Amino acid sequence: MPVFVIAVILFSIMPKQVMVSETDVVNGRVFPTMLMILIMFCSGILILQNIYKILKKEPMNTCTLNLLTEVKA
Repeated sequence: MPVFVIAVILFSIMPKQVMVSETDVVNGRVFPTMLMILIMFCSGILILQNIYKILKKEPMNTCTLNLLTEVKA
């Protein structure tokens, strides 16, 4: 969920941050826009999958990370 919110925020402030001329077909805003849309789409799919699992009362996939071991690696 936080990734989706961050993508929406970045997508909304992008026109103010990346200035382009309107005469260009492919400008500097195309790739970041496509990336934000892809992130929002994939985040939406993951959110819907988790909602589906919650409604069916299936167990969630969890894992435990030992940060001290991971930092050393």
